Amino acid sequence: GTAVASMAASAAKGGKFLQTIAGVAPEIGGRTIPATPSGLHFTEPAPWGVVGALCAYNHPSLFTCMKAAPALAAGNSVVLKPAEQTPLSPLVIASLAADLLPAGVLNVVPGGAAAGAALVGHPDVPRVSFTGSLRTGLAVQAAAGASGVLKSLTLELGGKNPILIFDDVDCDTAAAAVVKGSNFARVGGQSCGATSRLLIHADLREAVLERVVEQTEQIRIGMPDDPSVDMGCMVSHSHRDRILGFVDAGRADGGRLLTGGTPPADPQLAAGAFIRPAVFDGVAHGATLAATEIFGPVLAVTPFTDPAEAVTMANDTPYGLTASIWSTDVNRALGAARAIDAGYVWVNDVEVRYPGLPFGGWKQSGIGKELGLVDDILSHTRSKAVSIAITPARD
Repeated sequence: GTAVASMAASAAKGGKFLQTIAGVAPEIGGRTIPATPSGLHFTEPAPWGVVGALCAYNHPSLFTCMKAAPALAAGNSVVLKPAEQTPLSPLVIASLAADLLPAGVLNVVPGGAAAGAALVGHPDVPRVSFTGSLRTGLAVQAAAGASGVLKSLTLELGGKNPILIFDDVDCDTAAAAVVKGSNFARVGGQSCGATSRLLIHADLREAVLERVVEQTEQIRIGMPDDPSVDMGCMVSHSHRDRILGFVDAGRADGGRLLTGGTPPADPQLAAGAFIRPAVFDGVAHGATLAATEIFGPVLAVTPFTDPAEAVTMANDTPYGLTASIWSTDVNRALGAARAIDAGYVWVNDVEVRYPGLPFGGWKQSGIGKELGLVDDILSHTRSKAVSIAITPARD
């Protein structure tokens, strides 16, 4: 249901990632360690053999490239299970690679939970990479343990990510950052890294939220195949209904709905899983909207007056994937960046993932990292240490 313009951009990022991995792959190697004066001691990376990769539905083309490329560059074969909602893009990518790779090196196996469980539990799949929800990530971890075989896991899971706006930030700049970080337009808020929890200094609250509402209401919602559309529909009707349930919970908890939270008025969209992006003000810390990953276009706004209080609220969550900090005071911004328990932190920036910077969460947001290029490839290898005793030459 994501707008075609956004999906095209995502696919292009996947292609660029393939090129980047191809460029850094020759840098992969071991180390020589001067452990003794006469011996030769070195490490060398070796592939696991078969890597199982399980993808989420929100970026099917990009995730296929992100999962497959580092594993292939490390010398592995890949069995990739796409999300059951979005199998077509991975199948197309695999078909494009069919004449480039030996048979059986890149495999795409569509299916539901049973297919994923079979892949994770297979004794001949020692390395597994998964992107998705915490609930499914725990199931992957359990299935790996139940297999009776030790496995190497990377789990890139969910988040309830904060964006902190301190009192020295320009209001227009802050509002643009909030809307961008919400990922309303890009994937309808269906993004693990979206900064869906706004912690804003009380002095800026009214002015910034006025601008956030105005920009949110300008987002063009329509049929996903229309190139002029900013935001399409949710992945399913059931997911849209789940989001509407969170809107009801937000009202029940005392939040003030400033805009959105309902299906669009356009009768041509009535049969689809569409919803207008919702902005809730006055969300109490710890309330449902502030604590739960919704994975949809809902922004929860909580004001603060004390910067230390903002950091405390930012950390008071089981998740720790991303965070965005906005301030013109470098010392304050850097202090907050170091204090916040998240694996990927932006300062005066949001929702941009830079090549070579590893992406992954702390706490319940995951295990391991991706997008680290060289490190990403090495994570799909095992390290072997070799020591050679060299007898000194005789005269």
